[in-house]
Amino acid sequence: MFPEAEAAYISAIKSNARDSRVYVNLAQVYLETGRSDEAETILKAAIKLNPREFRAHNLLGNIYHDRKSYNAARYHYRNALAIEPTYYEAHWNLIATCFMLNRDEEALEHCRRYIELAPESEATNLRRAKIYLSGQRIE
Repeated sequence: MFPEAEAAYISAIKSNARDSRVYVNLAQVYLETGRSDEAETILKAAIKLNPREFRAHNLLGNIYHDRKSYNAARYHYRNALAIEPTYYEAHWNLIATCFMLNRDEEALEHCRRYIELAPESEATNLRRAKIYLSGQRIE
């Protein structure tokens, strides 16, 4: 499935190099196949094409978080939210990132926003966010 998707997105980029959404989709394929360096490159290209591509910022944040570059992750998650304040996934990602940076109050604020915004299909993460707010830590 992934080789076909990768080929399709590369072909789409070649035919319309200005659609940042296709770059983000290709980056997701790269991430799913463990190619974070390639994903990082393509996400930066997406942001260069469209600085308001909030999903690209969020995915870059994920890459940096995984690399333990928490300040860079926070920067991109916050950019995603500056563009799309109701993007609950970025709020969720900022919870862990802010805790890693000892920014507990900021993390708790993102818990509150996540609980307000996340759909019921996010039940597990909603429960976790509520536990965080109650003052308990989850291992």
